[in-house]
Amino acid sequence: MAEWFHPDSKIMGVLGKVADLLLLNLLFLLCCLPVVTTGAALTGLFDAVRALEEEESKVYTVFFSTFKKKFRDATLLFVLQVFILGILIWEIVLLNQVSFPGKEALLVLQGMLLLAFLAISVTVYPVLTSWDGPLKGLMKETAGFIMLHFPRVILVLLFHGVQLVLTVLIFTVLPSIFLYWTMIGGSLSVLYTGKILRIYPSVREV
Repeated sequence: MAEWFHPDSKIMGVLGKVADLLLLNLLFLLCCLPVVTTGAALTGLFDAVRALEEEESKVYTVFFSTFKKKFRDATLLFVLQVFILGILIWEIVLLNQVSFPGKEALLVLQGMLLLAFLAISVTVYPVLTSWDGPLKGLMKETAGFIMLHFPRVILVLLFHGVQLVLTVLIFTVLPSIFLYWTMIGGSLSVLYTGKILRIYPSVREV
């Protein structure tokens, strides 16, 4: 039993990883407090979790370094995302309140635009972690990534959708579910998003 607590044992490795995810989640939430910095915090979290998966030792340094380096681009992206999401939702609500020929076709189009927006939203920050060019080039790179890995991007969207639905359903009977998100939820969500998209070397296709 003593070998379980050896620094190089599997159980200690798992416990160490969980501790890092807990602390990274805390850093992420703290860096999200101004709200507008959420994009930069998310980019930092993606890169830090990547470093953790690659067994780098300074994952917290990676978080703050990426947060600082990508701050401008990630913040602009996040503000743009919020603006576009607001427009898309407003248009869908508006369409539902009126009646005219071709309404169903427009609703389908809006739904497709929303799906495209969500696909970009879940992939742009992982791509940004390793992108050093202009934002215009970043969007092209993200679009290329989505087309190349479309089934996995859809799987990520389903993953986040299931998380959202389960959180809402559980919250109605167990409000303390919010503790999961404040403790480790964000880090785990980023971890499994990266695994599904195969952006980590350990799960990347040869």
